[in-house]
Amino acid sequence: MLVNQQAETFIAAALDHPWSQLFLPDIMSATPEYAALVNAATAKGLQVLVRDVATSYAVRLQENSFDNYLKHIGSNTRLKLFNKRKKLYAIGDISQQNLWPDLDGFIRILNEFHLQRWDKPCYQGRNLKQIITFLQRIADVGGKPDLSVIYCNGKPVSAVLDLYYRQRIYNIQSGYVEKFQDGISLGTLHLGMQIEKAFTTDAIYYDFMAGNGKNSNYKQSLATHHAHFASLMLVRNPMLKSLYYMNDFLQRMKAPRESL
Repeated sequence: MLVNQQAETFIAAALDHPWSQLFLPDIMSATPEYAALVNAATAKGLQVLVRDVATSYAVRLQENSFDNYLKHIGSNTRLKLFNKRKKLYAIGDISQQNLWPDLDGFIRILNEFHLQRWDKPCYQGRNLKQIITFLQRIADVGGKPDLSVIYCNGKPVSAVLDLYYRQRIYNIQSGYVEKFQDGISLGTLHLGMQIEKAFTTDAIYYDFMAGNGKNSNYKQSLATHHAHFASLMLVRNPMLKSLYYMNDFLQRMKAPRESL
């Protein structure tokens, strides 16, 4: 089977290099590729550890429409995502703009929102350099960054960073004014606008990716599809294997046992 051959080739190539532990992040777990990779690693005597699990959420765009999507999400979610737009537009002059390629201006706005919400900027230092370099390089190979900002009476009130690449739109980051207006979930409204815009493209999915919100798993209520991911650690060093086995044994000994 081709999948098994590819996994075996990957493990063999990895073993040509010196390492004690090899970290493989975010592999879709319910796939033949995942099973083949685990089997190939185990066959070579590597210890396979699951270091993290996560669920990614997305909205299916192809063979669907925004109107149909709204009909199939919960009524409370639909209210926050779309129906409250009238209330937003009644507040003042509302406009939306993609600031690309003004990364400095967009990040300045986004950082201000994150300082209000999290008491620290979203991007600074190394991760600031990484996101700027990443967006500039991916734009050079066909990616389309969307630095979306909503303005109310000329003042930025919400920001969403999306990226279109190879028929998929990735929702990377967002921020908004805290306590903007009673009864309006500004961040959710902005996502609704981004999802509606995504339906006008040739993208297959609007991908929220893994991770939860500050107060709730809002992505689950917005999504039409989800996928489970696991991050694996392949352990090669015999001493590390023994330490991991011992730690696993101790953890199982500490776990509460079911009463008979």
